[in-house]
Amino acid sequence: MSQASTHRSPMRWLRRLASDGFDDLPLLGDRGAGQLLPVQAFNTFGETMFTVSLVGSLFFSVSLDAARPRIVLYLAVTMAPFLVLAPLIGPLIDRVKGGHRIVLMAALGGRAVLALLLATQLKGLLLYPLAFTILVLGKVFSVSRNSLVPVLVTDRSHLVLVNSRLARISAVAGAAAAALAVAILESSGPGWVLRAGALAYGVGALLALRLPPPHPQENVSPIVEQMELSGPGVRSATLGMGSLRAAIGFLVFHIGFVMKRAGEPPWFFGVLAIAIGLGAFAGTFLAPRLRRLAGEQVMLTAALASPAVVALVTALRFHRVTAVALVFVLGISGSVARRAFDYVVQ
Repeated sequence: MSQASTHRSPMRWLRRLASDGFDDLPLLGDRGAGQLLPVQAFNTFGETMFTVSLVGSLFFSVSLDAARPRIVLYLAVTMAPFLVLAPLIGPLIDRVKGGHRIVLMAALGGRAVLALLLATQLKGLLLYPLAFTILVLGKVFSVSRNSLVPVLVTDRSHLVLVNSRLARISAVAGAAAAALAVAILESSGPGWVLRAGALAYGVGALLALRLPPPHPQENVSPIVEQMELSGPGVRSATLGMGSLRAAIGFLVFHIGFVMKRAGEPPWFFGVLAIAIGLGAFAGTFLAPRLRRLAGEQVMLTAALASPAVVALVTALRFHRVTAVALVFVLGISGSVARRAFDYVVQ
């Protein structure tokens, strides 16, 4: 066999893939951040399992009137890590000895343990405290990963591309996890869905230990850093992203309650979930192109304007087709806006 054909051998490619953890492959568009790919994938896999188990036990297993207060309480628990603890998480992570890699491993390992505990408490008093703690650790993971990306990449111009491809692998992992979670939910119940999620979190924690050390950072004055973080660009991006997230959350739950009240079959909720997932996946391809053509400001503006137009059309003619179109556009807009926001902050 010739040297060229040996180099192209599938087994050789698989051995290289297993040995170097994606570093030499152009999957992320930047060699420095390559090993984040499997860590992100397993975190998303576990997160999807966690979400499906809670939605299955809080929403679909009860009547509409019983589901409403449960969803309100769940939303309060979900929002708390962002509203109350988010300002504290970043400074706390910066003080951890061992850096962001240790934080990623600890967050994933903690979520694995808590998911196993939650599997036994889905109808108990510890449901919401455990779910809250898992969500807090999810926020810790997100903040630490976003902080680690810019110090792993070899070229800062790759940030949107790297973030887009991390989101893309999240979409693929989330879709696979959702299909598996629904199958486990139907056959064994939400407790076993959480146990499968705990396994994914545990694997992700082990992979986080293999992340490479970050590139040396230049020392920046705390005053300059604070001025950059409080500048008009970051403030505008934060306001735009916050508004979009609020609109997406409201519309998704509004559509869900309307469809449940109309007696729509459970499979249609699956169609809506697939539509928003496909939209988010498409947004990961669109975001780098918009960044090259127009910049992050235009990305955020388009992400805010597009769902507004489609939501207006859906309000005038609400049925299955317009509902699917709306959640698909919401998925695209949320994905594009998140890539622009991450670029501005990073």
